[in-house]
Amino acid sequence: MSEADPVAPEASSSSEAHSAAPRGVGDVGPDPVWGVAIGAFGLLTMAVAGALTQHLWFNVGEAFMMLGAAIFLASGLLTHIKQFGWPSLADIRARLTSPAVSTKPRDPGEVR
Repeated sequence: MSEADPVAPEASSSSEAHSAAPRGVGDVGPDPVWGVAIGAFGLLTMAVAGALTQHLWFNVGEAFMMLGAAIFLASGLLTHIKQFGWPSLADIRARLTSPAVSTKPRDPGEVR
């Protein structure tokens, strides 16, 4: 490659760019779409079994729905923990007692 090629410097520093990436860009957890897919399969199983009055298969579909919901929530939680870390009790206490959090009801006529 010639020295006038603008692509050459970027290609040589690609490993440096990945190491300097901010936290959260490369730290992704499991994909929640697996939970959605399992839940959709459970929903279809419940629909077909309910139409055919097959109670056992309806319960199997319900189990798949619950499993899909649990996988969806767990993967979202793991992604959040990987990106932002586990919050400490001091962080939670600071968020709850900060003046930005108000416990009094807001006046409907109040303009923010």
